[in-house]
Amino acid sequence: MLAPAFMGRRAGEETGMDEATKLLEAVNRLGMAGCNVCPYLRSIDEIGGSWQVAMSLIAAHKLFYTKVYRHRTVYLSAEVYALLRCIRQGREPLYPYPARHLLDLLEQRELCTMQELKAASGLAAKTFQKAWQTLLETMAVTAWAPYQELNPQWSSMLYCTAARWEEAAALPEWDGPPEEAKTRLRARLHGTISEKDVEKLIRDAERD
Repeated sequence: MLAPAFMGRRAGEETGMDEATKLLEAVNRLGMAGCNVCPYLRSIDEIGGSWQVAMSLIAAHKLFYTKVYRHRTVYLSAEVYALLRCIRQGREPLYPYPARHLLDLLEQRELCTMQELKAASGLAAKTFQKAWQTLLETMAVTAWAPYQELNPQWSSMLYCTAARWEEAAALPEWDGPPEEAKTRLRARLHGTISEKDVEKLIRDAERD
């Protein structure tokens, strides 16, 4: 299944490249931003962006959509994604069958809506939701592009594996050791989230 080509272009045209550039610069500076307002992390709206502009950056593969932080939807900069990936050292979690099954299906299909994936999986609703949450929280899957607008502030999404996203994203080159990646991650996220939360991100990446 191919992403609707109009989604990324329309978002960029409607919001203007200046807005997208400003939001991308803000997320790159902070390292991450939240989808919704919460006490622990500034949201897209709070740093001068909007949901529409964020979606244009998702469609351009400039931000990594994930739930790696506090089980919440957040957008990572390419740098923070690359640093966490380095800390993980290429390890892939030993997923239980439902999550492994979904990941295998997505690898086969390359791009898929959550509804399509759920139908193809044959999993019960609760089992599917738990497995899907696991994949989002461990950065195994991400949003490729918005798919169908449901209201002015939300749409369904096309999803892909993290490996597929990496092929399209302009990731910063990084060949340093994991310990240096940890140091850079701490520096980048200083003031964005608490030190305790940064250390938890690192521990989770090492454990995955």
